[in-house]
Amino acid sequence: MDIIRRQGTKNTLYTYLGIGLGVCSTLYIQPFFLRKEEVGLMRLVISFGTILASFSCLGITSVIIKYFPYFNNKKEKHKEFFSIVVLFPLLGFLLFSAILLLSREQLQFFFGKNFPIIDLQIIPILILGLICSLVFSLTAYCNAIQNSSLPTFINEVVNRIGFIVLILLYSFGVLTLQIFIYGLTLVFLFQLILLFAIIRKMDFPVIGIMFFKKNTFLKEIILFGLLSSSMQITGICLKYMDILFLGKYETLQFIGVYTIAAFIGLVIETPLNAVEKIAGTKIAQLFKENKLFEIEQLYKSTSK
Repeated sequence: MDIIRRQGTKNTLYTYLGIGLGVCSTLYIQPFFLRKEEVGLMRLVISFGTILASFSCLGITSVIIKYFPYFNNKKEKHKEFFSIVVLFPLLGFLLFSAILLLSREQLQFFFGKNFPIIDLQIIPILILGLICSLVFSLTAYCNAIQNSSLPTFINEVVNRIGFIVLILLYSFGVLTLQIFIYGLTLVFLFQLILLFAIIRKMDFPVIGIMFFKKNTFLKEIILFGLLSSSMQITGICLKYMDILFLGKYETLQFIGVYTIAAFIGLVIETPLNAVEKIAGTKIAQLFKENKLFEIEQLYKSTSK
């Protein structure tokens, strides 16, 4: 419980710090330095890319949390468990990006008069989807090795500072609008590089075929991943799907105003998200050891 309390507290502090930066960015910097349609375009690209990433993950975040305890052996380098951490999102991205590119007519029908905006940004959306799917996967792996505070700091603080810098560079004419949009993908790419650096320093991120040899869990992992993907997709889509529907029915100016107002409600989820990042991995380990009483105590303590 100590590690959950310690990292949960750090996660909460980092998240509230990120919210402070988010308030500064969303309520002051963006309305002052960007036009409403530019804010709307930025949020539309990020939302579309994030939804694509949630499909691409193929449930890998749940797979990591549930099955990592069965492979957790530093001497054997976790039997190359890191292989599926990278493989799942890459395969998923290839599948769903192909579906997206082949669904141009359906996208045109859905977005109607706003389709040219989406069509122009399809490349940064695809890049963002690939990077974010790997970010989701590596973040879950960091949580599994019980180091969730640094990824939280990167996601909540470093990323927001990156967005603020991009907005200022664009507003002062250093960047064009399209370079600004591509710059959003660079912020997430920097996050991905930092996550991999953390894993390299603290663990053994080995990729190889050993994981797939005589792995009695492999079929179960694949089935569980596909089943869990529906829950992950639903959870993420609920947070971002509204932006896509606004992209269908409303203008970019309206989306810009809406996203600024909707940001305020995110503060409510902060304590839950902070605890979830570390408690889930601990519960998976306790389930493996069939320590149900400790799970009960953990549930009561985290709820308090």
